Amino acid sequence: IMSQPKHPDDDDSAPCCPRPRPRLATARSNTELTEAQRSRKQRLKRWLRFQIKERKMTHRVMKVKEQQQQQHNQQLLAIAQADLVKARAAVEEAAAEFGDTYCLARFFETNPRAEQIQKQAHRQVVSTYHKLQKALPADEDVPADVTLSKHEYRHDQARELLHNMTRATMELNMFQNAAALRGYVRQKFIERAILMSSTLSKLVPINKNYVNDACRILWGRLQYVDCVVSIGCGPGCDALGVAAWCQGAQQHRGGSSLQRAVLLDWAMEEWRDPILNTLHDFLVPEFYNRVDCAVCNVTVPWDDATNKTGRDFVLESNKKNGEELSTTLYVASYLLSETRGQWDTFYQQIWDEAAPGSLWLFTDPTAWQLREWLSRRPHNVMYTWLDSSMHHPALQVLENRVNAAALLVMKSTE
Repeated sequence: IMSQPKHPDDDDSAPCCPRPRPRLATARSNTELTEAQRSRKQRLKRWLRFQIKERKMTHRVMKVKEQQQQQHNQQLLAIAQADLVKARAAVEEAAAEFGDTYCLARFFETNPRAEQIQKQAHRQVVSTYHKLQKALPADEDVPADVTLSKHEYRHDQARELLHNMTRATMELNMFQNAAALRGYVRQKFIERAILMSSTLSKLVPINKNYVNDACRILWGRLQYVDCVVSIGCGPGCDALGVAAWCQGAQQHRGGSSLQRAVLLDWAMEEWRDPILNTLHDFLVPEFYNRVDCAVCNVTVPWDDATNKTGRDFVLESNKKNGEELSTTLYVASYLLSETRGQWDTFYQQIWDEAAPGSLWLFTDPTAWQLREWLSRRPHNVMYTWLDSSMHHPALQVLENRVNAAALLVMKSTE
């Protein structure tokens, strides 16, 4: 590392303060200069030479960095291009072997009605999300001493919450962080709501042609959904996604509102104010005639005292007012994996109390917990996979899916 020489006018004995930089008025030979002037001239030349060397070194370092960056970018581009070639080859191979319905985009290309329903649902979800964001308090959840912007702070808090939810290590006090909940809404609300609507769209038949008999029966039953029970509802995105899809798909209702939604969550008191209370005004009456919220813990039995209020709401909604085909749809998004190993008793009891013909929609990162849920109910069950394996039974034994794994189940009437 080069040490910078002192400026010729710097004097160790002088006070530490800036000095003006003098210039030599004329170029004179050293013989015409005094000893002090010659010394000052030599020091000035040495100082200027150092500045030139330093500038050259800085420029050289910058060039090396630019070359390294360009080389790095070229390497990344080559890797990306190679991966793209592999991905395209894999897609073409899958399309040749399994058909164009392997990818959701290709499915919508071949199913205009499903695409139309999905686009309408997407518009309604995004519109409702923006209304919700505008109605929420501006920055009450961000401490005054935080140096980050409010979006960055909420993002960091939500990332920590999501990390624990993914690993099933969340604690109730983590949901008492208002910034984490706001960050969660910003990151996940639209994504999870669209996941519900796009999953249901895969059941839309193409020219009245169904994948199998189960799809035909489930599609027919889905037209009569009038109540949605969202277990582990969080900020209410699942209920919105289902209702937005139903308005476009249930033609016989003329796009009218569903009768009721029951939102259940372990951290209901934390989600209720202000998220769910604010969302309620946008769900009723546009999407539902009535929305109820209650605490629900899936790690304890369904008939536990903790779940009493929610259980009463669900039992009340099961009374169909004489409509034989009226159907309740139970939805759970990423809940089984987040409570893995703890939900069996809860779901067995709520399944036993559910009316025949009720529908159950599950989405999860992988198919592991969904198959576990199915294995506990070997009888009176009709189901279909509504994910990338839907048209390909050979792929349904695998854990992973393109996007999330999704399962639609009906409790048989037999």
